Amino acid sequence: MSIEKFITKTVPFRFAGTDMKLNLSQGLFSGFEVDKGSQLLLKSLAQKWTPPDHGRVADLGCGVGTLGLAIKNKWPTLSIEAVDRDALATAFTKINAKLNKLEITCRTELGMENPEGDFDLVVSNLPAKAGTTVLTHFLGQMAARLKPEGRMAVVIVTPLAQWLSDKILELGGFILHEEETHNHKVFHFTLGKQILGVDLDPYLRTHSRVKKSGIFFDLQTVYGLPNFDTLDYELELGLGLLKKWESVSGSTLFWNPGQGHLPLVLGKKLKHHKVILAGRDFLSLRITRSNLSACAPMDIDINPTPCWSELRERGVQQAVILWEKTPQVKEEEIFWETLGTIMAPASRVLIISKSHDIQDLIKTKRGWPIVESPKHKGMRALMVERS
Repeated sequence: MSIEKFITKTVPFRFAGTDMKLNLSQGLFSGFEVDKGSQLLLKSLAQKWTPPDHGRVADLGCGVGTLGLAIKNKWPTLSIEAVDRDALATAFTKINAKLNKLEITCRTELGMENPEGDFDLVVSNLPAKAGTTVLTHFLGQMAARLKPEGRMAVVIVTPLAQWLSDKILELGGFILHEEETHNHKVFHFTLGKQILGVDLDPYLRTHSRVKKSGIFFDLQTVYGLPNFDTLDYELELGLGLLKKWESVSGSTLFWNPGQGHLPLVLGKKLKHHKVILAGRDFLSLRITRSNLSACAPMDIDINPTPCWSELRERGVQQAVILWEKTPQVKEEEIFWETLGTIMAPASRVLIISKSHDIQDLIKTKRGWPIVESPKHKGMRALMVERS
């Protein structure tokens, strides 16, 4: 299954006299239309910003690429770098760049960890759900990567507009331009140069000890991911089943590992073994690696992957999969095809999802005998083996 299968619709988009098309997905922000906040931000740039010749622009939290691609389409001599923590987002930005015959650079990472050089402009449709601690870190990252004459241009939802205005001033910044609608507000501004590390500190939430069904482990959680203080029903199912795995051998794949709860159930059993952490969310992969590394020495690979069918691992002995279906995308058959490709002979797999999604997987299953499949409050686990 190609990434194109995740396209919900393709919409025309006109910005400052230039036309383009954008592929949207229900699996990403604003899956049915170009977000009004992004449109407001772009309009402000067309009216209030004069781009330098051959300047550099960063699009932080790029989504499907709306901001960066519209800027590139309007001012072709600019160099654009698009960044998002969601691998599906950067994949869609690449697809949309190809659709519009535009060349940009895409990175899947947290914020602006590894940019090449400094920028004349950093743009962002700031994600309100990230929380003010993380947003403050974003502002610092932007400022740290700006050229002396550069500026930041962001849009934020109205309830956080006053917070952002105050924060800009608190950080020694200067607001160059602002405009608003009922739901959004745009700021163009500068900040004093910021010196920031590129670690997980701004995302860290709580450190706790999980005690459940005779299982004990320490866990550091982060903002922006669920299960930071309590376990949902998916994890409760997984904890009980993984407790039965007396040992592991070879390599183990964790798909969509969240905060790292299920990998930590196996904990020291993974010592000196190869562990593959894969999924869309780079923050999930990073915090899980951090939690596992604190548990025992092991060989850990991080693989930000836009969708299940893009996995390229081979010879995996164990897999633990938290399965989340994307709306309007039929992934059941390709799920088993991909699983058959990546797993070794005599391997075992634990899949956990909503009961009806597991039932859909079972309907398309060929081979892979079921070992057990317990249910718990609308969730279901499926343990299968390859003989």
